[in-house]
Amino acid sequence: MKINEIVAEVLENTTTPGGNKFTQVMLADALTEKYGKKTTPAAVWDRLKNENMKVTTAIEMLDILGYDVVVVPREKGRETYEVERGGPRDR
Repeated sequence: MKINEIVAEVLENTTTPGGNKFTQVMLADALTEKYGKKTTPAAVWDRLKNENMKVTTAIEMLDILGYDVVVVPREKGRETYEVERGGPRDR
């Protein structure tokens, strides 16, 4: 799974505190507000479709969605990575 697919899946499964689906419009608005870079819903869509998404872009989007990006050493004998589900909005 590529990073853009992970971010898209997280967005698809994230809800607002009121229980509504978190949309690309909401993500664009929150990115603009928090990071001071004008971001449109079309730009969010483009980034989610880009297989070469920058790590900083993914981290910023995941931050808005209530997720942390954590890099840890791989356990001995394990050859694949896993996407851990959950986050502040899921609890």
